Amino acid sequence: MKTIFFLILAAFTSYCHKGNDTQIHQDSLSILKPVPYSHLSESVDESSGLEIIDDHLFTINDSGGASAIYFINNEGKEERKLDLKGVKNHDWEEVAAYGDKIYVGDFGNNRGNRKNLSVYVVNEWQGDEADHTKISFRYKSQSDFSVRTHNHSNDCEAMIAFDNELILFSKDWKDQTTEVYHLPIDAEGEQEIEATEKMDMGLLITGADYDHESQKLVLCGYMNFEMYLWVFDGALPSKMLTDTNQKYKLEGLTGAQVEGIAFIDENSVMISTEKTRVFDQQLWTVKLP
Repeated sequence: MKTIFFLILAAFTSYCHKGNDTQIHQDSLSILKPVPYSHLSESVDESSGLEIIDDHLFTINDSGGASAIYFINNEGKEERKLDLKGVKNHDWEEVAAYGDKIYVGDFGNNRGNRKNLSVYVVNEWQGDEADHTKISFRYKSQSDFSVRTHNHSNDCEAMIAFDNELILFSKDWKDQTTEVYHLPIDAEGEQEIEATEKMDMGLLITGADYDHESQKLVLCGYMNFEMYLWVFDGALPSKMLTDTNQKYKLEGLTGAQVEGIAFIDENSVMISTEKTRVFDQQLWTVKLP
């Protein structure tokens, strides 16, 4: 279990004890009700990934933002910024962690023409500048690098970490499926990755997290301005998209943009939303059934 913010758990427990039902069913679609936790600083108005390590909550901005990891306090304010020197934020879309390492996915590819997909491995993150290395990769299935904005299958915004590999979940603009890719951490040179699983999600997947103790995977995403969360039980590296799964609509977030998700414990997650016309940048908690 990840240790995180006693204030979150206390507020979350208090909310649930007020008799609010966090799961309802409407036309056979299960619905979860996110609880507002705090606003985020203006410096992270496009929070595109979220992770929790012990008492640290951190996030990143996506394309055009600073090449930095932002550490956030209990009030959603920037506590400190960790710069990745010499690195450009082409389109940072996900942050994951395992052990003492942080992984930043610079693999956003809305236009479909990127040839510089990569993940930055942050080996030391206690100071103001990050000691980092780089993993480069390409999709084996991709041969067309022409501009195909929002009309291709080679985008990615979701990633989780294990001790020897990263697992990526694609964002398929053409048919709203997701494909699962395995990216070894220690391999040298540019790696060629191939899908091992595929599932019709009916969503554009924007974030992922994994609870190693409960073997539970969560994916978040959106479609037609509605936000969703998908939970997979018994997920393992050999089979992430298990048959034991459930899709949930996130009530009250129409017009938001959920891009970051992280386990608080095996029964609850935190999500982050970017600033949009109808929502400020914000953190929310969601109790899982």
